[in-house]
Amino acid sequence: MLGRLVRPVAARRPVAAGGRPVLLLASTPRWMPRRLLLVAGWSATTAAAMVGPAACWSLVGGLIGGDADFGEMHGWVFALVYGSWFLWAIAAGAATRSYQLRSAAPRMPSPT
Repeated sequence: MLGRLVRPVAARRPVAAGGRPVLLLASTPRWMPRRLLLVAGWSATTAAAMVGPAACWSLVGGLIGGDADFGEMHGWVFALVYGSWFLWAIAAGAATRSYQLRSAAPRMPSPT
């Protein structure tokens, strides 16, 4: 009985730990340095971009090899959940790039 309760909580810890910094950065006050936000944004984009293709590769390799074992999860659920990480990476990258361009110091025209 205890194993059933502990296992799901332990499985959610990485997600909860990853969500806390995102919530912290969601309401960014002006005192937070721009570079810190950009490093956090591009790091999150890179981490999410690695999960999506790795899961897709695992799914395709398991289906081709015939040894796809997703536990109690159906294959389409595995593809939908882990494949959406790649879409999250695209959205996070677009948001980070948008912030990077909007927060850049305006360039002065060169005197000619």
